Amino acid sequence: MRFILVFTGVFLLAVVFMRWSGPLIVGLGRALGLIEAIYRDLRDTVPWKYAGFVIGGTSMVSILICAMEHRFSWHAVLIGLLTVFGLIAIFDLPFPDLLLPPNGDV
Repeated sequence: MRFILVFTGVFLLAVVFMRWSGPLIVGLGRALGLIEAIYRDLRDTVPWKYAGFVIGGTSMVSILICAMEHRFSWHAVLIGLLTVFGLIAIFDLPFPDLLLPPNGDV
């Protein structure tokens, strides 16, 4: 039961990171005067189209690995990053009109 609760919590946290990290980064950039456009206009351009997917996916994979190992490791973060970049290479690069989560529903 503990494993299911931890897995569910990590998954929900990663979905929150995935959904809100891109808009928060763009909002911060707008507040600082570095970005003119809103996130909705940028969600299909690099690097904004990958921001939420990379942050949320990397956090999910690395937190789950760290939970199973009972310690933090940069190796887990690297595995998370490689996993996410592999998914981007498989699902986004061959299909130019595909929007990775969460950008398709924003």
